[in-house]
Amino acid sequence: MWISPVMVMVILYLSFFNSFGVIAYNLAVAILWMVSPYFSYCISMKISENKNTLNDEEKNYLRKIARRIYAYYEDFVNEENNYLAPDNYQEKPLKGVAHRTSPTNIGMGLISNVTAYDLGYITMWEFIDKTELTLNSMKELERINGHFLNWYDTKSRKPLWPRYVSTVDSGNLLSDLWVLKQAMEELKYNEVIRAKETAALNDVYKIMEEESDSIKIKFFSQHNIGEYLSILKEALYKLQDFKEEQKLNILQKLSEEKNKLNNLKENINIPNESDDFKKSRNLLYELSNEINDLEPTDVKLNDLKNSNKDKAGIENKEKIYNLKLDNEELNYWLDKIIDEIKIKIKYYNNVFEGLEKLYSKEFFEGVPNLIELIHRCQEYRKKCGDNFKENLGQKIAMFKSYEDKIDKIIEDIDNITKEMNFNFLYNNTRELFSIGYNVEENSLGNSYYDLRASESRIASFVAIAKNDVPTAHYFKLSRAMTNAFHTHSLVSWSGTMFEYFMPSLIMRNYPKTLFGKTY
Repeated sequence: MWISPVMVMVILYLSFFNSFGVIAYNLAVAILWMVSPYFSYCISMKISENKNTLNDEEKNYLRKIARRIYAYYEDFVNEENNYLAPDNYQEKPLKGVAHRTSPTNIGMGLISNVTAYDLGYITMWEFIDKTELTLNSMKELERINGHFLNWYDTKSRKPLWPRYVSTVDSGNLLSDLWVLKQAMEELKYNEVIRAKETAALNDVYKIMEEESDSIKIKFFSQHNIGEYLSILKEALYKLQDFKEEQKLNILQKLSEEKNKLNNLKENINIPNESDDFKKSRNLLYELSNEINDLEPTDVKLNDLKNSNKDKAGIENKEKIYNLKLDNEELNYWLDKIIDEIKIKIKYYNNVFEGLEKLYSKEFFEGVPNLIELIHRCQEYRKKCGDNFKENLGQKIAMFKSYEDKIDKIIEDIDNITKEMNFNFLYNNTRELFSIGYNVEENSLGNSYYDLRASESRIASFVAIAKNDVPTAHYFKLSRAMTNAFHTHSLVSWSGTMFEYFMPSLIMRNYPKTLFGKTY
């Protein structure tokens, strides 16, 4: 800023021996130079942002939603679907899993693991293994100019016809891969165990509380990292004890229902061999056999109702049926949380069992990251040998294998993203992206993305970042606005959350900008 006062003095000195008009003109210029530091200061100030602070109730609400969302990917990104996220699961009318996927679905599946790791739902090893499985599966998919096609069958990994490259889907996937790469680069330097991995159990517990008032198990949301294993073991014991208690309650209820059936037989004129009694008895038998798993029986209650004209018999069968259905959601999450705890206990033992000479249970030395873990084990082995419960060399080899997996994942992401050429989807004359490329017709079509406040903004952004298209393209996107909620807002093709909020999953939004007003 020193140049400003110097310029003021130079201008005043040069104008001093000139006419009054020149002096007045130069004086105005000198004043501008004099106040320029203040303007620079104002421009450089960080823009204040009015952030909404969430209270505990709101945070719990959002975390429960997050846990339910991740359960979808946890359940369906599996071997049956070749570790590719399926498009949807339809409950009503029941059609189950849609065994098809798109680049957007695949990207969301990968990002779900990033989020799950950040929230403490999965461990470091799980994050790496899940990501590796998906990327290896992606390598088997057919591509065009490096782009993944719009739809694949998740079971066969074959493309669905007609084959099509969607500009938007490619942009979504590429941005997700970049986020994943950043997460992987940071992963080596993250602590191998985190307090949030035990605190995250509260999210499932709160969902269970909604399903049953009888559950009274509490988890500590704040604790020392040295209590990691003891908290997990205590939680596992309490949950398994609760599950056994639930089984006993069901057995008791079944016994009561059995007695009611016997009374029904005695008090109502129903022959021993009647179809009604046989069906009721068989239903009870089926429910009793499933006590161990506590899973709902597929009973066609309407058919039973139609076959029985006795009101008392109908009500009795409804009670037996509801006995199982009332516990279905609770049982699902109970099994979820027990499995999650078991995985985290196994992970902890896998990492630290046998390393008692290097790390205390309280972690007074601090929790190591993966790199520190490898170096410390190597140094101790070099200095003292393999004086451990188990071979230290095997531990080091395992840690290095996960380090290598991280490096391989990053390498695979780089290869995939480099091969994705966005230029062939771009119309240089219009300076806009085509909707996509029809492989069968060898055509880009006549439709183009031209709105900035839409899902296509991600594709434009990443294509420019890759230097596949010029920056001028971004300024060709329409910024049409409308009045909404007493302010101005950018318009999109529709008012859906998908159109508006998809880019916000990846791209930053700054206050006091067009996007700040829109979002």
